[in-house]
Amino acid sequence: MGFAFVLLYFLGVVAWTQVSSLSEDLPTYSSRANELWHSASNRLDKFETDSINVLVPKTLREQGEQIQQKPQQAMQARAAAAQTASNRQQPPLFRKFAFIKIRPRSSAHSTAIHRTTSI
Repeated sequence: MGFAFVLLYFLGVVAWTQVSSLSEDLPTYSSRANELWHSASNRLDKFETDSINVLVPKTLREQGEQIQQKPQQAMQARAAAAQTASNRQQPPLFRKFAFIKIRPRSSAHSTAIHRTTSI
């Protein structure tokens, strides 16, 4: 029984040293994995562009480029129009109004109106 515990202890120590050395080497492994990933991605992109150039006729590729450029040109035109619109002088939010003072009516005038309406 004691021999099994000693064996288990040594296996734990060996596993711990292996894991600690792996954690020290992990940045090296991750940078190498990133290099491989970027290399594979670049190769696939190049393969895609080469296959498109071989399989798709040039006129269709140019039409596709024109179709992609039209929305970009429209967005640029909208941005330019918005820029010129924002550069124009904005009208004031509140206009100045001329206020007219109404004088209170004299009592003789109000009675005259009252008399005419009562007849």
